[in-house]
Amino acid sequence: MTPGTSREPIICTVWRCEDCEEDKKEGEPRCEECGARVVQVTRTEEVNDDNNNGESREGEWDALIDFLGEDFRELIDEQMGLRAPTRTIEEAFLNTLGKIEVNKRGSILYDVDIRLGPFHALLVPASFSALTPGTITKGIVRGVPEYGESSLMHPELYKDNIMVLTRGKVSFATKAKLAIQAGCAGLLVVQTLDIWPFEMSDQARELGDLDELDIPVFMISKGDAALLHKLYENDSKNAPHICVREQVKECSICQEGFEQGETVMKLHCRHMYHATCVQSWLKEHNTCPLCRVEMPKAASGRRRHGEQEPDAFAVHQPYHM
Repeated sequence: MTPGTSREPIICTVWRCEDCEEDKKEGEPRCEECGARVVQVTRTEEVNDDNNNGESREGEWDALIDFLGEDFRELIDEQMGLRAPTRTIEEAFLNTLGKIEVNKRGSILYDVDIRLGPFHALLVPASFSALTPGTITKGIVRGVPEYGESSLMHPELYKDNIMVLTRGKVSFATKAKLAIQAGCAGLLVVQTLDIWPFEMSDQARELGDLDELDIPVFMISKGDAALLHKLYENDSKNAPHICVREQVKECSICQEGFEQGETVMKLHCRHMYHATCVQSWLKEHNTCPLCRVEMPKAASGRRRHGEQEPDAFAVHQPYHM
C-alpha cells in the first residue's frame, strides 16, 4: 500500500485529449473542444485519508443539521464547501467584503478563529486588542444589557469568562472597558452590519495613548454568532477554543509582504490578500485563490419580504454567513 493512503491505488482507463489535457467521454473519437484525436490512457489514482476525513466530517455536519434544524443548513453547507463552485459572484457581495488598513501593530494580520466541535469561524481582532499567539479556552456569557450601554446585571457571572456584546449604542472602546471592569477573560462583539470582516478601532481615542488592552477583543459575524450561541447553549460543558496564530507575512498572489498603511482583505476562509490583488480575481471567480473555498454568492443578512431584522442570538434564526 502506498504510504499515506488508506486503500490500494486504483488503476483506471480514461479517454483523454492530450492537446486540452482533459478527460473526455468514452467512445468520442475526437475532442469536442479542439478537434484533436482522443486517446485511451491508463493511470493509477491513490485514495488518501483526506477523502475519508472529508466523508467523516460531512457526516458530523449531517448529524449537526439534524440537531440544529434546517434553518442552519445554508451556513453549514458554506462552511463545508458542499456546493459546486461557480465562476460568478454578485457585486453586492463584493461590496460587503471589508477592506482593512494594516495598522502599526498589524492586528488584522493575525489569523484568529473560534472552534466548538466541528464548528469553526473567523474572528477579527480589534486594533487595540491584546494579541498573543496561543489558545484561549473559556466559557462565553451573553452580556446584559446586550449592547453594554449601562452597568451589567449580575456582574459576577462574567469574571474569567468571555463576554458577548452586540455592536451598537456605545463605542467599541466603551464595551471593552466594561469587560475589563467585570474581570472578563475577553470580549466578543457581534457584527450587526453586512460588512465583513470588520476591524474595530478606537477612533474617538477613548483609550487615550493606550495601544493595547489587557484582554483580547474580537468581532464575530452575526451568522456565526447565532450558530455558536445555539451550539454552546445546548452543550455549555465544552468551552469554545479561540486560536490566535502568528501574523501572516505576505500576500500569496503577488508574493509581496504586508506593510503598514496597505489595504488588505481577509476572506471568509481566513486567507488574506492585498485588496487590489484579490478584487480582480473575485470579479471573475467565486472562490478563494488559495484554497478554492466558495464565497457566498450574495450579501449576508438577506431577508424575505416583510421579515424583520433578527436578533443575532435568536434561536432557530435563519441566516446567511
